[in-house]
Amino acid sequence: MDTKSDFSSNGLDFDVIIIGAGVSGINAAYRIQNEAPPNTSYAIFESRDTIGGTWDVWRYPGIRSDSDIFTFSFGWNPWPGKESLAAGAKIKQYMIESAQEAGIDKHIRYQHKVISANWNTNQKCWEVMAQQAGSNNTDSSGKIVEPQFFRSRFIFLGTGYYDYKQPLHSVIPGIDNFTGKLINPQHWPQDYDYTNKEMVIIGSGATAVSIVPAVAKQVKHVTMLQRSPTWYFPLNQYGRIASVIRAIFPDRMARRLNRYRWMIQVQILLFMCRNLPTLAGGVLRFLTARLLPKDLDWNTHFQPRYGPWDQRLCVVMDGDLFAAFRSRQASIVTDHIDTVTQDSIVLKSGQVLTADVIVAATGIQLKFGGDIQFSVNDEPVHLIDKFAWKQCMLQDVPNLVFSFGYAENSWTLGANCAATVMIRVMKELQRQKVSSATPHIDASSQRMEPRPLWKLSSTYLKNMTSVFPKGGTGEWRPRSYYFADLWAAKWGVKLCEMQLPITFAAAANTDIWKKPPTHDVFTAPYRVHSKGPTLSFKSATITFLATYTHQFDQAGILFKFTNGSDRKWIKSGIELFNDAPRLSTVCTDNYSDWSVSDAPCGKEIRNASRPVTISAERSDDELGMTLWVYHVTDDGDKTPLREITWPFGTAAGAGWEVEVAAAIARPYKDTEGKMEATFTDFEVNWK
Repeated sequence: MDTKSDFSSNGLDFDVIIIGAGVSGINAAYRIQNEAPPNTSYAIFESRDTIGGTWDVWRYPGIRSDSDIFTFSFGWNPWPGKESLAAGAKIKQYMIESAQEAGIDKHIRYQHKVISANWNTNQKCWEVMAQQAGSNNTDSSGKIVEPQFFRSRFIFLGTGYYDYKQPLHSVIPGIDNFTGKLINPQHWPQDYDYTNKEMVIIGSGATAVSIVPAVAKQVKHVTMLQRSPTWYFPLNQYGRIASVIRAIFPDRMARRLNRYRWMIQVQILLFMCRNLPTLAGGVLRFLTARLLPKDLDWNTHFQPRYGPWDQRLCVVMDGDLFAAFRSRQASIVTDHIDTVTQDSIVLKSGQVLTADVIVAATGIQLKFGGDIQFSVNDEPVHLIDKFAWKQCMLQDVPNLVFSFGYAENSWTLGANCAATVMIRVMKELQRQKVSSATPHIDASSQRMEPRPLWKLSSTYLKNMTSVFPKGGTGEWRPRSYYFADLWAAKWGVKLCEMQLPITFAAAANTDIWKKPPTHDVFTAPYRVHSKGPTLSFKSATITFLATYTHQFDQAGILFKFTNGSDRKWIKSGIELFNDAPRLSTVCTDNYSDWSVSDAPCGKEIRNASRPVTISAERSDDELGMTLWVYHVTDDGDKTPLREITWPFGTAAGAGWEVEVAAAIARPYKDTEGKMEATFTDFEVNWK
């Protein structure tokens, strides 16, 4: 990732604009309030008139979380209830209360729909246009409201992964013939009375599984029509383990313990489904089959053609779906639709399903970015053409973070990984005194094979790669397991690498030098390319230009090894000594050792008319590991400057990390002038 200098909030309306007041936006706001650099300002722009996102949009009968509520809830305010799955209205209320308790609600601007966002490289900020008021761009009096203009350093996209307005329109043969009620669950009519109606629900995913038991006692009969079976996982609404934990521990601790327990349980289930699918399938079959009516054939209606978790696992609360089947108020049919008539559905087998109302629970319409028009320097950017770095930032797009949850876990966990990366990037930018971060694909990743961000094979996800950014490998890989992904978000090897060329300056009386008995100075400015465990370092090459006028003026590469408060370092480059530029290397284990040699073309180097390239490479042989430092000529020939063994000894144990940086120093005290250097190339390779 590249970074650009001159970190400042001057002229900005906000440091961060969060788009969307759903679970992703509320969680990001909390992380900004409590973990971002001090005085970071933010606002949430929400196009609707309330908090909730998904839980305000969807209002069909029986709507509830399709994953456990403990991990779906915020880590900073674990779910306060006793249930394992929560109703949609209760989730929305929980989100409202969480935002109010944290003071986040004061930062929300309702009915602010973001229509465009342009990154201005000169100003180093996002220029955001937001339309306030209703869908017709008018206020309550009918007056046209012009879009408002805002500037922010970062944008956090909490816009979800589907179209809130336009549901998925699946092709249903003959549906135009139907004269009864046709309902899409995304826009369920709140005043519709389905009492004593013959209802057919097309689909067998989480939506259908929730609706069937919710309507079964009121309709005349409800049929769940599926083309192929789905894997189901019965889950007790009030688990015994959760009850024991609540009985033993104080409320707050019990809520956290239940959340962690569910995180571990889900990871174990996911691991088993992916790596032991036969065993996982056998367990799921046992849990399902024992709850079915005896005359309902498992092989016909519940034996999927795919492995567990190749599509999303449907959770059945207290086995209520199967209870509805046992009551005979509900039934399941596995077949394909031949055509729809005025009052029925004719199947390929010849069976006819009478219908007063058809519910098309066939999936959702995928969408990324919420209809926002993105551009960089007024040039349109097609986000779906980009690779996703850490599944939350986009290739070649500065300071844009998007939330994308898990298909296999609670959405909130993935959203939290995205917010964690954003906070980490903001802290790194402040530390480096730079203003923007842009992920770029290096040469080794140019031929990455695009991968979907989700691995599921569900029908509505078939066109995922044409709607969403792409995953790749390494830092660009999609998320897989939450604990590993959270570790990568917090401590992954690569973070901010500088945008080149970069120029910065060192004031007088700055140095990096340690000499007995007590002299220990580390005051020179430096710009970090990347950071990682010492043993993960492979090589680095830096090219730079500078004008050297005072004794000990220096520029080059810096390796800073740290483990807690312990610090060691190496610097190598050009240093002016006795009125001539020298190839200089300083190694500091306990104290600084210095070696110098004449630099070729010294006169040209001194007046900044010839660049200098320094490289450092890890070397492994039968005797052990060592770090070689070289001067690289214009022809690519390498002249050894120093072999250093201690970096992979005393600075390579547990906890030791190394920052690789560009550095400048002017130890000379009696001047007011600064020394300036320009770094034109900088590449670091890690294992």
